[in-house]
Amino acid sequence: MILNSLPPEPKLKLDSESLTFISETEKLLSQIELLINFTSVGFYNLIKINEAINSYSLDYNTGWNLESYFFNSDTETQTNKLIRSVEVAQKILKDVKPSRLIKTIHRELIEGKASDEFRTEEPTFSFSLPAAGEVSGLMNALEQYLINDVSYHPLVNAALVHAQFEMIHPFNSHNGIVGRTLMQLHFVWKKKLSVPVLQISKILRGKKIEYFDRLDDLARNNNWNGWVKFMLHVFYEAAFLTLQHLTKLHSAAELNKKLLMEKNLVTTASIKLIDLMKRKPVITIQQLTSELDYSKQTLSVIISKLLEEQIIEEVSGKQRYRVFKNKNILNAIV
Repeated sequence: MILNSLPPEPKLKLDSESLTFISETEKLLSQIELLINFTSVGFYNLIKINEAINSYSLDYNTGWNLESYFFNSDTETQTNKLIRSVEVAQKILKDVKPSRLIKTIHRELIEGKASDEFRTEEPTFSFSLPAAGEVSGLMNALEQYLINDVSYHPLVNAALVHAQFEMIHPFNSHNGIVGRTLMQLHFVWKKKLSVPVLQISKILRGKKIEYFDRLDDLARNNNWNGWVKFMLHVFYEAAFLTLQHLTKLHSAAELNKKLLMEKNLVTTASIKLIDLMKRKPVITIQQLTSELDYSKQTLSVIISKLLEEQIIEEVSGKQRYRVFKNKNILNAIV
């Protein structure tokens, strides 16, 4: 496969619909950023977890969801690697070359299981990828574009960079996840968002077949206009969904407080328990006693009352090692 450097040739032609997507997405991003200023770290961490889960599921068909993150240690471990990779990359975003940034993301994901260097062997699963000997040069060109990407609007460039990265496929593994992470960081880097919470992978998971078909069409037919229009639609939907999640989380938290007051359950202990279950909406009694400065007996009494009033649910069906769910919070990120 012969892959040319960015920007695409011939020059992109953005139709009126694409320009509308850009304008409307910008408005949504501004609203998200405003709401983030009033959002607890626990809430937007839940949204980051949700995005990471969906990114893994896109490539590996895991079937994971937000609830399984708190039940399944493998889900939690793999998801946390991706979240950590984004956090580490965000810290060094302004001070390093793109090559180090990209390799840092990959290194955090593989965690020592393999080299984080670019692939040196020919891929066995696809004949449409560039030869291994071309990867370094193509990545250098992509990195230069990242530094000087003034050709198009940042939303368009996020779509261009993601597709180019995927077509280069520079690593032996996790290319899709790293590529989607680059989009998240692009929105932070270009000051569209201060926190990488955009639910891009959640939207792409619902358009999985079209997502990969569009990339294939791009690789075969150089259809950049079709790809960019598709991704601008994805960004709009992702921004709309992210804003919904944040709004619903705030509403769910207020509802929990309201229910405590209506049921005469407002105590220091019950408020602390509900606050903890805002950032850990699925939790065990052992975790509660570990994180809260109350005895198991005291917490058991509170939990019984919360269960009785259906403010929380027990989801394990066991008498011992019970698991409790803050359904209002979880339902806010469906």
